[in-house]
Amino acid sequence: MVIKLKKKYYIFSFDEKFIMLWPNILFVICAIVMYFPFFEFNSYDFGLMLILWLPYMISHELIHGLTYLLMGGSSKKICFGAFIEKGIFYCLHKGNIKRKNILTSLVTPLIILGIIAYIISLLINSSVLAMLSILNISGCIGDIIMYYHLIKLKN
Repeated sequence: MVIKLKKKYYIFSFDEKFIMLWPNILFVICAIVMYFPFFEFNSYDFGLMLILWLPYMISHELIHGLTYLLMGGSSKKICFGAFIEKGIFYCLHKGNIKRKNILTSLVTPLIILGIIAYIISLLINSSVLAMLSILNISGCIGDIIMYYHLIKLKN
């Protein structure tokens, strides 16, 4: 007798208003704590940061995709997209993948484009890189919330 166990699939959904509010709050907190004590705000750096913001966001999603690949995901099942009206870019894997793969993919952009980039900005005294890293950290709130919920699940 063979018993087939049903696999559990989890679908996460978030209240969009909740998710859109937290990055703004986190950005203000991070800017006050991480930017203003170390860097002088000027309009030239702000303009440059605005120009580089979109490529930085796209690279965030590309890092998610690259991490899926490096952790064993299929390149044919990786999907990129955007909700332009909401200002949201996304990367997802449409196949069955391990929780470890998803967790690693969620934190990699935070670590590389957020934390490491911020440390580099302090070392090279780059206010533009500091602000981009702060924007990335605050924009990772959805990734952080998803990580929090996934880490609580059983393997």
